[in-house]
Amino acid sequence: MTSGNLQRVASQAWELFSMFRSGRIDGSRFAQNLNLLRDNVSKISAADLNIDTKNLPNYAPWAAPSGYMDICEDSFMTMGVFTLRKTGMNIPLHDHPGMHGILKVVYGQVRIRSYSYVERIGQPGGQTPPAVPQFAGLASQPSAESLTPTRLASDSVHNSESGAILLTPEIGNIHAIEAVDGPAAFLDVLSPPYDPPERDCQYYHELPVNGDAAANQKDQVTWLLRIPQPKEFHCELEDYPGPDIQIGST
Repeated sequence: MTSGNLQRVASQAWELFSMFRSGRIDGSRFAQNLNLLRDNVSKISAADLNIDTKNLPNYAPWAAPSGYMDICEDSFMTMGVFTLRKTGMNIPLHDHPGMHGILKVVYGQVRIRSYSYVERIGQPGGQTPPAVPQFAGLASQPSAESLTPTRLASDSVHNSESGAILLTPEIGNIHAIEAVDGPAAFLDVLSPPYDPPERDCQYYHELPVNGDAAANQKDQVTWLLRIPQPKEFHCELEDYPGPDIQIGST
């Protein structure tokens, strides 16, 4: 088994993200090279990761809903594989603070519902945060500090034939991922890695708003409430069966 495609992606990602985080590449060149990286991640398959897709359906009822295979990580980036063990199992709505990410489904199908921050999109210089509305079905209204105004960026189903999905610190940064019609697995490249407590993962719940819904949901503000990690969600480490991948300067 050769590292081939996967090593090329890891090396390309490390060079790009290390240059960006250390200020050695401008925003325009970074964006161009990030799209090139996404194109190469789109070419990764389960075979490149040596994942035995025949074993993914062997779900054990006592196992975690999600598994994670660590491929490589340093202070600039992390790369690994998430598995969702059966239909309906999901990674709940969560964020990636200040992070860029690329996700590529390598087996099965997943539904990805992602949101972008309202204050950071649209007009130059950002937008004035919208007024907090009254929320339906709550015993008490949440504090403004616990709320995040967003707009729906995407809600679609992806499979191994789909291209890689890109998230940025502003666009599509908050998302939920759910297995559709059986188990699924996807490659995940993030920069920089999570680093609690300074750069920690926050979980969210979508709040219903009183009044008539807008005709087009993408044009409407969706309010997300920060919540603790859902009790029903946990992720366990799995053995990574693929080739050894090296990152860093040589």
